[in-house]
Amino acid sequence: MKKMMTLVVTLAACAALCGTCLAAEPVSPADKLLKKESELKGKLDKADKDLNTKAEDAKKKQADKKAEMKKKQDERKAELDKKKQEGKKAADDTKAEGEKLKEKAKGDVKDLKKKKDTKKQQLKGAHEDAKKEVKEMKEGLK
Repeated sequence: MKKMMTLVVTLAACAALCGTCLAAEPVSPADKLLKKESELKGKLDKADKDLNTKAEDAKKKQADKKAEMKKKQDERKAELDKKKQEGKKAADDTKAEGEKLKEKAKGDVKDLKKKKDTKKQQLKGAHEDAKKEVKEMKEGLK
């Protein structure tokens, strides 16, 4: 019985010491909630920061893509304008060359008319000369 009493006293002493240790570190449900809340807040802040970073990256990519599209569009527009200018220049050159040829043709027509008139006059003169000769020959034969 004495042994049993010794065991009971020893257990009581151990329990008292454990209680003291537990009492030295008070962990109340409110403390647990505060600790959990701070952990969750840290995770939330990290997630928020990551999300903001991703959003900024997406905006940057979108702006870069938009700038690239604008650049390509400007290049296409410049190329189209260049082709239009080349086409207009070619049309103007063709028109100017056509006008030159037209003027040259008019001059050639005038020259040909003069030559034709000259030939006509020559033929007319030759015809009249031939008529006179025939007439003279007829008179000479009579």
